[in-house]
Formats: sequence, structure tokens, C-alpha cells
Amino acid sequence: SQSRYYSSWSIPTRNALPIGSTRLVGESMTGIARNDTMTVGATSVMVSDSKPNGRTGIYIRNSSTAGQVITIALGQAAVAGSDVVLNVGDFYQDSTSEGYQAYQGEITAIASAAGGTISILERI
Repeated sequence: SQSRYYSSWSIPTRNALPIGSTRLVGESMTGIARNDTMTVGATSVMVSDSKPNGRTGIYIRNSSTAGQVITIALGQAAVAGSDVVLNVGDFYQDSTSEGYQAYQGEITAIASAAGGTISILERI
């Protein structure tokens, strides 16, 4: 038999998927706490506050249109060029799975220049 692989961007479905979703056809969309974009500048900003035992997944993509590089930090103020560095189109993803719990602390971001943009999908 022939098998097919579908990435998160090409899953065939009638309903539009939120940015970054990896939902399979028929999977419930419940639990999505946030699905939006955020502007990030040259000063560290809070992307998501602590969610003790509440965050089951988070996806953050650098959706900047002017080439800004975004840096993501876990549990501390973001510093440009350290921690998790995202070029345009790159993403950070963390989710709860067998034997692993997604990071529950605060997440911050900073851009290499004003006007950076990130897309965020967070599940609780």
C-alpha cells in the first residue's frame, strides 16, 4: 500500500488551521488559549507568563517581514543573539508528550531591530 506524509502545512481539511497547528483531521481544537501575533522590539518583552502545570504546548514563529532576528528566552529577560535565535520563518516549539512536560515558566522575546513580529499558538 502507498502511504502519504503530510506536514503541518499540508494536512488536507476543509477547516483552516491556526498558525503553526499540527492538528490532524478530526482532532479537537479545544485547549487553544492563544492564537495571535505580537510585535517585538529591541527591548525584552513577555511573550507568555508562567503557566504552572498548565501549558501543554507552545509554537512561536518569527513572522517578521523586514528581516528582524528574534531571540526567545526561557525564564529570564531575552538578550539579542543568545538563547533561542530565530531568523525569519524559523520557529520554537515545545509540547507535552510521553514522559515530558512542556516548559511552564515565562517566555520572553527581543528583536534585532524595531518592528519584529512573532506568531504564537499556545495550548493550555
